[in-house]
Order: sequence, then C-alpha cells, then structure tokens
Amino acid sequence: MKVTLSILLITTLAFSYSLWLGRDLLFEGESMRFEDIEKTVYFVADALEYDEPILTRTSTFTLLQFNKEVVLESEGKMALGNGTPDISSISVDKFLNFFEIPYIRDGSSLIIPECILRGARIEGNNLIVEYYGNPAFKYIKEGDSLKIVSMGYVMYAGNMYMPEDTILRVKIGNFSFSISRESVGRDIISLEKPGEERKILIVSVGSGMMKPLPLDSFGIIVARGSGIVIVRPMSPDLEGLDKKAFNTALDIARIISRDLGYRIETFPMIDIPPGTPALVVLLRDKEDFIKILNIVRRMTGIEKIVNSAPDFDKLPDLGS
Repeated sequence: MKVTLSILLITTLAFSYSLWLGRDLLFEGESMRFEDIEKTVYFVADALEYDEPILTRTSTFTLLQFNKEVVLESEGKMALGNGTPDISSISVDKFLNFFEIPYIRDGSSLIIPECILRGARIEGNNLIVEYYGNPAFKYIKEGDSLKIVSMGYVMYAGNMYMPEDTILRVKIGNFSFSISRESVGRDIISLEKPGEERKILIVSVGSGMMKPLPLDSFGIIVARGSGIVIVRPMSPDLEGLDKKAFNTALDIARIISRDLGYRIETFPMIDIPPGTPALVVLLRDKEDFIKILNIVRRMTGIEKIVNSAPDFDKLPDLGS
C-alpha cells in the first residue's frame, strides 16, 4: 500500500506545474480550466502591457480573445482557435504556447518574465532604454560601458536573464550618468562628462550643425536679418525626449520677443541638433546681440561664453 501511494504521488507531481510571472505565483496544478486561463491572461496583459483581453459572454457560450488567439467555452468544454475542440482543460505549457507568451522552464516551474527589455539607443546626450512590464534591472558603470543588469526575470532578444545576469552593455565613454523614469516603459539616462562646465556656445548660421549640448548649457546661432528668433520644434521621432530643450528655448525666445520686439517662429533648422537647447537669432543690428546674450545669461544663470561676439558685418544675411 505504501509503495502504491508513493508511485501515485510521484506521478501526480511529475505533471503538476507552477506558473510564475517573475516571482509572483499565478497558477499551480496539472492543467488549466477556462476560468484559470481567463484570470491568468488578464494578469499577464496588465503586467507586460499586452492589449487587454476581450471577453464576450452570451447565454450559451463565452469567448475570450487575447494576443490574436481565441478560446470558446460552453458548458464546461473549450475549443481553441487553432482547431482543438471539446476539451475541459489544457496543460500549462500548451496554454503558454497557444497564446505565444514567452517563458522558460525550470523543472516543474514555468516562468514568464516580469520585464521584456525592448532595447537601448543613444539620442544626443541621452541613453534611452525601453521596456515592457516591471523595470527589474539596474545600471552599473564599468569602465567605458554602462551595464544593464537583471534584478529579476528579464527577457531580451529572445533570451531570459536571471537575477544578477548582465543583459546588455552600452559604450558611453568617459561619461557619468543620471537616470530619470519620466514614463512607464522608458528610462532616460543623461550622460555628462565629469567636470564639464555649463556654457553658452555662439556660432554663426552656415558654420555647420552645432554640436549637441547638455541641457544645462545653451547655444545661440546668429545671422543678420529682420529681427526674428527661431525655435526648433519638438521632433515626433524623439517622443517627447526634447521637451525640456524646447521649453527652455521657447521661454528665452519669449523674453527676447517681449524686450526687443523680435518675432518668434518655429522651424526645424538643421543647425540645431534635436534635443539641444538653442536658438537661431536673425539680428537687426549689432547692438541687439549683447542685449540677447544678457537675456540668455539672466535666464540660464550661465556666465561662461564659448566664442566671442560675432562680427556683425561678416555674418550671413538671411533677410526676412
């Protein structure tokens, strides 16, 4: 009798699974009935930012749509959208495969990542990291690279990373960094050279694109003209990353307009790199430049000037 019970217990455990999302237990058992599936897909959709499941109930059946797949339930029986009819339950791994939910198997545990890292890219002086789910990772500076290290179960490029695994390395050179989490799903890591001074950089129109500046510096690009100050509009490609630079430039442009009567225009001047706090100013006369420079100094609190005041007569004339 004892032998029979042992064999039965081992057989039962062999087909019993624990389903986890990161370190949260979602389900435990041999197979999933419709109500288990319904509960689990809603939890997964919320945690990993899938489109919300659609549940349709009628007097005779219930229809569940999730991640482009469908399950129909009626009187305790299910039919899967791939043609599997009249089943009362499905195994946990079959459920995951059917809905194409990523997971790894660790013995009898099936683990869905709590975070899916979409990627990292450099934009000007920022490193942008995008992800779905809980940001279960941290940043560690090592040499000239910034490491993204897992703090949980993170999926990246089809691979699952465990706690303390290095997911990704990004070369950032001799920069320090600070992190802001401005929205769910995206980190903005500002890169700054140690000891870099805040400065006002002055160049003339036509001398090439201004080099990207950190947000605590400012650029003035000048030419002769009819009294116009040009602000580069926000770029839709940056998804709001240049909002701070745009607002800084627009605030200063409004003061110049108020004090000197310059007209404000927004135009995507190629002289200004996206995300760089700077203005293009079409000067009416050489005296206006000193007034504008003093406004920029007052508004930004920056004293250091890179390049001297331009020779007004040698500036390109852009008219009106």
